[in-house]
Order: sequence, then C-alpha cells, then structure tokens
Amino acid sequence: MSILRKRLLTILVAVAVVFAFTPLLPGNASHAITMQDNWGGEITELTFSNYWNDNDGDIGYVVASGANVADVSVTPASVLSVVKFDDHISIEPKKAGTATVTVTGDDSSTATIKVTVTEKYMKGAISHFTSLYNNTYGAKRLYVWTDASATGTVKVKGKTYKIKTAKADDISNIVRRTIKLKSPTKIKMKTKIYLTVKYNGVTYKKTYKFVSGTSFDNVKASGKKIKADFFNLHKGDKIKIKYKGKTYTKKIKKNYPNKNKAYTFKVKKKVSKSATLTITITNKYKQTLEKQKIKLVNGTFVWPDPDEDGGEDEYEE
Repeated sequence: MSILRKRLLTILVAVAVVFAFTPLLPGNASHAITMQDNWGGEITELTFSNYWNDNDGDIGYVVASGANVADVSVTPASVLSVVKFDDHISIEPKKAGTATVTVTGDDSSTATIKVTVTEKYMKGAISHFTSLYNNTYGAKRLYVWTDASATGTVKVKGKTYKIKTAKADDISNIVRRTIKLKSPTKIKMKTKIYLTVKYNGVTYKKTYKFVSGTSFDNVKASGKKIKADFFNLHKGDKIKIKYKGKTYTKKIKKNYPNKNKAYTFKVKKKVSKSATLTITITNKYKQTLEKQKIKLVNGTFVWPDPDEDGGEDEYEE
C-alpha cells in the first residue's frame, strides 16, 4: 500500500471517529437553543408565585440563546399564553396550574420549561385589574372594571346584582360592567358593598363602602353675602355656614348629580376679607358629607391645586 493511500485511510478513520462521538443533534450542538433569564442563567423551571413581586421582576420575559425562536407550544394551553419573538418569548399566566412550554429554534433544536402558576398569583392579578367606581352617596349606578371573561356578584343592602361575561374591546380585555342599583335613595353613606369576582377558577373578594362625593369650592364674600360653588348635592341635603357665632342654613330641594350649583347666603354682619368660616353639608340621614373650617384671603377661598404645589411628585411604594 502506498504512503498516500495510507494517509488517506488514516484521515477517513479519524473523521469516522469524530462523527461517532458527535451528539446526533438536528443542527450544530454549539448552536442548540436554550432559554435564559435576564442574567444569562438557563431556565428549565419557572414559578409565578406572587403577582406583585413577580410582575416587578418581569418574570415572564425569557431570552433565547444559541438560536432564534421558530415556534412555541404550550401544554395544556389553558394555563398559559405565550407570545413569540425572534430572540425571546413572553409568558402570561391565565389560570392556576402547571404547564410545559416547548420552544423550537430555527435550527430545529428544542428547549422545554416547566411553568407553575399559583392561586396566590392569580388572586393578585385579579386584584390588579379589578376595581369598583362611582360608590358615592346618592349614586344610581356602580361600575365594575374587570376581565371580560370574569363573572361575579355585587351585594348591597341584601340585594344581589350579577356580573356577567362581556365582549372585550379592541384595546384591552378589561371592560366595564354597569350595576343599576335598586332604591338608591335609600342607601346611606358608609353602606357596605360586597364585590365577588370569579376568573379562571380563582375567586377574589373585596368590600367597599359608599363614600361622600360632595364638596364645595370658590367661596367669595362681599359685604353681607357669602357665595360658594357646591358639587354633587342631593335632595334633602342641608348646607350650613357658620360665621361670627351664627349658623345660616339652606335645604336642597333637587338632585344635582355630578354637577356644580352655586348658592348665596345672606348674613347679618359684614364679612371681613380674612374671615374664618365653617361650612358643613349633611344629607337627609343627618350624615356629614363635608365639613371644613376655612379662612378667606382677600375675601376668597379656593382649594389649592394638588398639581401646582411647587414641589416634586411623591410616590408611595
């Protein structure tokens, strides 16, 4: 055998040995896809345990490494939804449970992640996107914002109102339900509202109260007259202004829901430019809707604008 043929045979044997010990991957092993967190650590398991903490950490953002993302599947699909991008995936829990996410790279290699969603996490999610509004004394309707697929109840004074599923809009799944109250004029301030929301197997409960939505502003004094603007007055309400030891009263005869109404009070003594007044508004149940002691400046009083305090915004965490 010639030297050349011996060398060729040696090379072929070496190549055969290399292939024999090379893992049988669909693509090059050094480019197989893996899934990593934001710090570069490989992820094979993921737990959504606390909505508020996990949400801050963007736990559902998982980065692809070694190859781009070509396809994603979830089993079972009822627990999670996954949005695919070229270089990462975004996992969003739908209900409590466990699911497997399988990511396929553009080199046909795969990576799997076992994902667990706790009931505590889902309750936190419901509390984040569920809210009740317009719970002011005298309101005829309550508004509940929650997921379009959620159901539940609102209970007020022994009456139960159903929250039904709704059609999601083009922007968000969080939509408003309107609760038309029975006998709203018989509901006192501080009456409790019991909200129950059911969403994908998890139940969330919260208690609200009817609060005052009544106020006043733009108080002006001139001579023996005091004029002020009042907001959200109800039939049966009473406005009282106390000045120089005397109290002046007006009884409201009509409803002014979410509207401004000006009233002028005639007093016995001339009002000074720096007078101190006490303004009280009560309802027909003798509950106080508003009470403030104010001091006029150059004959006027206006509530300060919270957005014009001259300082930096402060936020509570």
